[in-house]
Amino acid sequence: GQIRARIERMWHELLGARLPARRENCRVVIEETARGEVHSVQIERCSDPTLEPAILEEAIRLSSPLPAPPGGLERSPTIALELSIGGVNAAP
Repeated sequence: GQIRARIERMWHELLGARLPARRENCRVVIEETARGEVHSVQIERCSDPTLEPAILEEAIRLSSPLPAPPGGLERSPTIALELSIGGVNAAP
């Protein structure tokens, strides 16, 4: 939802003209504080090994603090996400 959209938007902005021609996916694990501040980022895998992991990590860190979960749900200290960028519909 909101977390994925915020990170993908920032990733898109950081890549600019270097967006991949086809849609690429990366799986990440983010540890956050109780206030949504990003504590650590682990990039588990990307479908294209040439994607620069440092740019994805920067996009995640610049998205901090992360939005709270909807409907009063408790914030989890660990978030696993599948993020996408590029392709025909490149804008997140």
